[in-house]
Amino acid sequence: MNPCVKCELFTAVFISLVCLTIQSPLIVGTTQPEYLITRDDIHAVLSKIIKPDDSIALLSDFDGTLGRICPNPVLTAIEPAAKDALEQLVKRSNIFTGIISGRPMADLRKRVGIDNCTYSGNHGMEIVFTNKTEFHYPITTEMYANCTKLKSILMAKYVTNAAPAWVEDKNISLVFHYRFVPEHLQEAMIADVSELVRKYGYNPVPAHAAIEIKPPVVWSKGHAALLILNEIYGSGWEKNIRVIYMGDDTSDEDVMEMLKGKATTFRITDNPGLETHATYRMQSVDTAVFVLDWLVNNTN
Repeated sequence: MNPCVKCELFTAVFISLVCLTIQSPLIVGTTQPEYLITRDDIHAVLSKIIKPDDSIALLSDFDGTLGRICPNPVLTAIEPAAKDALEQLVKRSNIFTGIISGRPMADLRKRVGIDNCTYSGNHGMEIVFTNKTEFHYPITTEMYANCTKLKSILMAKYVTNAAPAWVEDKNISLVFHYRFVPEHLQEAMIADVSELVRKYGYNPVPAHAAIEIKPPVVWSKGHAALLILNEIYGSGWEKNIRVIYMGDDTSDEDVMEMLKGKATTFRITDNPGLETHATYRMQSVDTAVFVLDWLVNNTN
């Protein structure tokens, strides 16, 4: 990647972070986020925020948002209704679409399979824009080495017939999956793995029956979202762009917190009382599809 391009992208992020204190009048929500379930719920919210000709930035997580969580992430696929709606939305000149996921970039693009969409993988550490401009967060040789060591140790110690955990290698990060480990072994295993991860300088982050093992960098999906918005719209986008973000995991809370006051965000959860930085909570992947369908039917 051209170093100048990377420099410009980092500058854009810095501008966004400085602007976080600016509040936008575009947000509709409550102190305790409402729990949205039906199409009528979605209509009641979005009809107050978005007009047909508004410029819209639609950002979304993948697993658990556009595709249902599966016991093995290899089995996760985009919901057909979600793909159909997104394929219509990416053709509209007033709507920008981006997918921000913990998956590796190549895997994410293959599973979503939609052109004219910006993709961000590895929790925002990789970004490919529709104009083919790329961003890669710099990872040191030491970080790569520690990631390789961690994978070897985890595989040797925990991937056994007695405790069938498995390790997903995402090149610059890992995921330790324990869904199929007997429940009575999980608590101690989570504690041991988390301690080991910290020993090698990586950060353990809870996920769905898994531990995300992230490199020790100050970067998240939230930083990626800000970078993308600044790159597409320039600084000051929060004054004119209606931003929507949907996600279902702890890592999505970074986006929801960093976009607070500047976007309408939705946290997918089956727990109506879940504490979240999101503007709204919503029930499921089906509810996320309702959001996409609403945009298809109510924007130009």
